[in-house]
Amino acid sequence: MGVKKKLQLTSLMVLALFVMSACTASGTTSEITAESTGFWSKFVYFFAETIRFLSFDTSIGLGIILFTLLIRTILLPVFQIQMVASRKMQEVQPLVKELRERYPGRDMESRTKLDQEMRQLFKQHGVKQSASLWPILIQMPVLLALFQALSRVEFLNGSFLMD
Repeated sequence: MGVKKKLQLTSLMVLALFVMSACTASGTTSEITAESTGFWSKFVYFFAETIRFLSFDTSIGLGIILFTLLIRTILLPVFQIQMVASRKMQEVQPLVKELRERYPGRDMESRTKLDQEMRQLFKQHGVKQSASLWPILIQMPVLLALFQALSRVEFLNGSFLMD
């Protein structure tokens, strides 16, 4: 693995650690209000306010459905990138199978040659293996914030489907 890849992977891990630690900052059971401090609390409260706005003072359940549709629409370009990458990966799979048959050994030399050939194949066909990772990394904080908005913000707690 090259230095650039290691640096990217390390940066990604640090970012994930930062996001996950922000999710649990100041205890996960404390209520989030408009006066809450911290980036994550404000982010969660913004989600809660958006859901309340989209509920049109009728049902929080309606607000959650509309909020989900809004988020999906905003993230559509990212998911389109993922779909294109998946399609390219499926098109290359027969060639990957041929390479694995050509280098069936478990020794280090065979594995290294297989890895080099696969990288070259992916580069020739424009396949980016990391393209399917980005939607998950973008969507995960959104899902965590939505969950925390529903469980830690007073006006969204309760039986939101029966309002």
